[in-house]
Amino acid sequence: MLDGNEKLKILLEQYQQAMDEKRKEHLKRYPSDIPNKKCYHAIISGIKTDNSTGYKVKDYTPLLKTKHESLFIWTHTKNKNSSIVSEISLDIKELRYWKNMGYILELASAFYYDFEHTADTNYHWIYYFDNSKSIEENEFQIGDHIGEGTFNGSVQKISFFKVVAPLIELLLRDDKFYTSVSIFRNSVESHWFCFVCELSKSGLIKHPSHEPLLWEEAKIIPKLEAALVQSCRAVEAILGKPGKREDKAKVIKAKERWRSLINLEPDDIYSKKNISYFDYYYELFELRNNSAHSYGELPFSVSRKLTIEAQCFSYLVISAYLENHQMSVEDASKVLELNTKLIEWDPEDFSTIITSED
Repeated sequence: MLDGNEKLKILLEQYQQAMDEKRKEHLKRYPSDIPNKKCYHAIISGIKTDNSTGYKVKDYTPLLKTKHESLFIWTHTKNKNSSIVSEISLDIKELRYWKNMGYILELASAFYYDFEHTADTNYHWIYYFDNSKSIEENEFQIGDHIGEGTFNGSVQKISFFKVVAPLIELLLRDDKFYTSVSIFRNSVESHWFCFVCELSKSGLIKHPSHEPLLWEEAKIIPKLEAALVQSCRAVEAILGKPGKREDKAKVIKAKERWRSLINLEPDDIYSKKNISYFDYYYELFELRNNSAHSYGELPFSVSRKLTIEAQCFSYLVISAYLENHQMSVEDASKVLELNTKLIEWDPEDFSTIITSED
């Protein structure tokens, strides 16, 4: 006859076995190696669309397509903004690096709005996705929050995706541009200011770059230095490092490379410094070296000014590269298989969250 301890041991083993079986069944139905054949749909949070083109509840409308993702607009809830859903190819697991459309949209949105506004995107994975079911009936990854993935984020009209199509296409096609914009975004996150005001040729500055108070300096100086370094890295991603100034052949070669890459004349004057763009190109790399090894010792009044000058220069270089390498809106729309018919239905002067009843 078994004593109490032996009975308890048997019961615990039976319980453990039952839990193991339950866990196996759960993993079989919800495999964790996302994306997989049972989970290859995700809502991209941080950006959503209005319903001004007449979406009905349960509509699942094609938006655009890339090599590894197809984006759709899912109208999941009555009188709520529609969500962007990505159907992801399992081929991404074979990639060394996946330029996912969530981050691409984040970068495109930030650059389009001159970094005045950014969308913090994320992927919210759904098993056995069915657009004919309600959002509550769809099976999200455990621990995900439906509200975060669907009802939060910036609202865009569908025509926005046509406007930024050249940006999206170049980010996907060109690693130089993608890397530079991505690094520059980090610079702006470390230190933000109004680019429109700082680069205004009229001299009118609605949002002046105020100096922080005395007790704020210690906290901000490391951020300024990080922003300066990242600005230089963003320039380096496009133009590379300048050669030795004393070597005339290298200077000529650097200018040739510059003119082939960006739509900005190197000998023109950079107004924020009153020296040529090319001269500042060399100066920036000297600043980068000093800032990267300053240990917080740069005088604050100089540090902020230097950072803004570096960030403005970086922004101009990136913009000039975009101008030189982007496709037209029409060509980019074709490459992305953008749903232009849907965009044609989008009224310019009207926006609503109301879903259609037709």
